[in-house]
Amino acid sequence: MSRRAVRSEAMKFIYAKTLNDSFTLGEFLFSLTKIKNPKEKEDLELLVQSIIRVEDKIENFIKQCSEEYEKLNHLDISILKVGAFELLYSNLPKSIVINEAVEIAKEYGDDVSKAIVNAILDCIGAHYER
Repeated sequence: MSRRAVRSEAMKFIYAKTLNDSFTLGEFLFSLTKIKNPKEKEDLELLVQSIIRVEDKIENFIKQCSEEYEKLNHLDISILKVGAFELLYSNLPKSIVINEAVEIAKEYGDDVSKAIVNAILDCIGAHYER
């Protein structure tokens, strides 16, 4: 599996957690994730825990770059949370983070998801330093 698979699985967990707050990372790692490689599972767990730890901050950055945050669907917000976290808290190049999030949006979102994800992450990348 790839780093994109880890990001996709992290997005799926964030999305599932949005729909059911009692859903745990342990349940997800045990039964739902497609990732079986122990190192990738560890990377997924670390990524999700890190996002959850700063989720309120990330959400504020997303809101500041979205005029209509309330109209965003939960899936797009989940993709944005993973992307925004990587923009703000990793050493990955902005172009790679944004491209990966857009690719995930193309795969899982609707027709406008990729444009929304691209625009909001571009705004976050341009206005907020790590």
